[in-house]
Amino acid sequence: MIKTGNPIISIYTEMTPNPETMKFVANKLLYPNKSIDFPDAASTGPSPLAAELFTFPFIRGVFIASNFVTLTKTNDTDWADVIPTIRQFLKEYRKITVR
Repeated sequence: MIKTGNPIISIYTEMTPNPETMKFVANKLLYPNKSIDFPDAASTGPSPLAAELFTFPFIRGVFIASNFVTLTKTNDTDWADVIPTIRQFLKEYRKITVR
């Protein structure tokens, strides 16, 4: 069997009760047995991932848990327009865990 050095990361989305919030679930542990909430960009000190997610102008909040990231967007953004961008970003992000 041929073994590759890069595992395939898959990300799928789930709706939440809040239409402004979307859950991005990974097939990889992001923050094992823990969770952390980042209500704004100023609070992202312990998480390079959260800090980078806040560089997207449409992100208002980030919550990271065991195998998912929940993002809250701005009111004027349509999820259909940004989900592909976020999924691709999360697939390619190498330092995905919180310190």
